[in-house]
Amino acid sequence: MQIQQIQDESVVFGSLVTVQEVFVTVVNVSGAQNVSLYVQEPQGEGNGHPYPERAGLAIFLPATVASTFPDVAGIAANDCISVTGEVGSFGGDTQIVNVTLFVLASACGAVPTPALVSLATIATDNDDFLIGEQPPLSAEAFEGVLVMVQDVAATTSSDQFGFRVTDGFGSTLKIGDFLLAAPPVVTAGDSFSSNSGVFHQFNNIFELQPRTQDEIAP
Repeated sequence: MQIQQIQDESVVFGSLVTVQEVFVTVVNVSGAQNVSLYVQEPQGEGNGHPYPERAGLAIFLPATVASTFPDVAGIAANDCISVTGEVGSFGGDTQIVNVTLFVLASACGAVPTPALVSLATIATDNDDFLIGEQPPLSAEAFEGVLVMVQDVAATTSSDQFGFRVTDGFGSTLKIGDFLLAAPPVVTAGDSFSSNSGVFHQFNNIFELQPRTQDEIAP
């Protein structure tokens, strides 16, 4: 099964699925040794959707499950895997849970790279005049996908939750720091040539998570 079939809701939550030969884009291991991954279809494989729309997905393995799969140890970004588990959701993010198969794969195609999208396409908030976050309908299609926005400026200084940027046309995008070794130091008004990372939902709020400091480019 392709990731796109999961993300476009061709299958329902709780379904048992196998996703084959996809690339790991993010690896995060918690202090409790729980393993969270993001995976994406090889570059250019749209499977009925314009790539990379609906081509990314999260995977969660609690420590007790992760330890049963030898290939989880040492897993890294750009590794190619096949995985079997159930379709679930956490904080708004679609993910594979209750994993029963996790193996390294080969001959997987081209490694995905961040796709250039407009900030308005994936905005955390597309309307400053309404209370709360107002993401565009287009944001959902990029959940779990590596994306890049260019020529933006910070509307807030960084805090323990990250910061926000705008392209000057009213929309804002939250930039998180969950995957970074140290939080970035950003002052409101700072300009960036690009911000890249994995786009996802946390507590039902869309945000971009850079994987390294280099993905926050001045």
